[in-house]
Amino acid sequence: MAACPGIYKLSLMRDGALARIRVPGGVLTSDQARTVADVSHTHGSGIIDLTNRANLQLRGLHEHNGSRVAKKLLEAGLLCENPDVDRLRNITSSPLAGLDPTEIINVLPHAEAIDRVIQSTPATSTLSPKFSIVLDGGGRGSLRKIAHDIGFFARATHEGPVFELSLADTTTGHAIAPSDVAEFVSITLSMINVRQCGRMRDMLQNCNAHTFIGSICHASGIAAVTTPHIADQRPAHIELGHHMGNETSTNWLTVGLPLSRISADQLAQLANMSDTATGTLRLTPWQSIVLPATSVDHAQDAATRGFDIENRTVQVIACTGASGCERTCAETKVDAETLLSGFHDLPTRTDGAAWTIHLSGCPRGCAMPGKSDILALAQPESANYALHAGSRPSTANASIPHRANTAPQDLASAIRDLIATSA
Repeated sequence: MAACPGIYKLSLMRDGALARIRVPGGVLTSDQARTVADVSHTHGSGIIDLTNRANLQLRGLHEHNGSRVAKKLLEAGLLCENPDVDRLRNITSSPLAGLDPTEIINVLPHAEAIDRVIQSTPATSTLSPKFSIVLDGGGRGSLRKIAHDIGFFARATHEGPVFELSLADTTTGHAIAPSDVAEFVSITLSMINVRQCGRMRDMLQNCNAHTFIGSICHASGIAAVTTPHIADQRPAHIELGHHMGNETSTNWLTVGLPLSRISADQLAQLANMSDTATGTLRLTPWQSIVLPATSVDHAQDAATRGFDIENRTVQVIACTGASGCERTCAETKVDAETLLSGFHDLPTRTDGAAWTIHLSGCPRGCAMPGKSDILALAQPESANYALHAGSRPSTANASIPHRANTAPQDLASAIRDLIATSA
């Protein structure tokens, strides 16, 4: 199985081949969305997953149809001809960019500029396909918890808006002007590639963040300013439903995708709905899709078609499970669906956010590598789970679980008890 699938390099799973479509900035045109739906229906199982970096995964593909899939996606502008380049287009940006009246910086132009930089960088073969970049405009939905090699987080200052720099998931205390973002990425990619580090965390083993940023500035003329870090109080999600902007922005509809999964037919329906608005869709890292410039009528239409537009007090995240992945014998998707149907009237968190419950089939944590409020980690050689609070899959086995060997049918009551003690 490929460690990090793309289109040119498929991962062989139990339910067929898996292809990952990188969507820089998370923006799809309605025609591109219909192409994805058509490819999924024609060459795959008709099941599409939305990843935690706002990319798409086609499931159940026929292994020998990879070239046909690549041709269709290339024609739709969803793929680069160079495989080494396409696998690096991991750019996650604020899904409400240009719509949200509370944002500090519209990050979409910067996402497009970074994508051009990646595609034009001559030598990137030593970079890891997991190398990723985050662009946060400072409005609704914090991207702080999205794992990244380079992070740009908008800040308002007396001199104007800047991007606070984060390297390898860690705030650096430095900021740069928005106009310098693409140049910063370009030189960073070149330096990491020359030193054959692969990831930013490997680069920083040889020099600290301050020294690294100084090297970038010296090579480019970019001016980095020192800025104190301010704790990010924004929730790591955006609300579902229909929302109004103001005079300088527009309204939008956010529809939820329980368990981050959508059928080909459903994606085509959303594409058709977007045709009557801007003709674009925005993928989010939070199990949802945004349709800009839509009306209340669109929201009602989405609800009648079975899309989720009501906010929940709990967000359940699950990997593919045993039917699709050989690393686990737990049916995490099936168990998660049961949990979703059984959770009602849970206590509200003090910060108003939803409780995050992650069912992970193994310590890799593909669906959510970071911490969740409650982690249900599948146990080897059984279909049962160990429950951990505030843990990430990769390190959970080193700690004592709050409840071990929990059967799938007992998950709901056990998790309710944990949430009640945490509220």
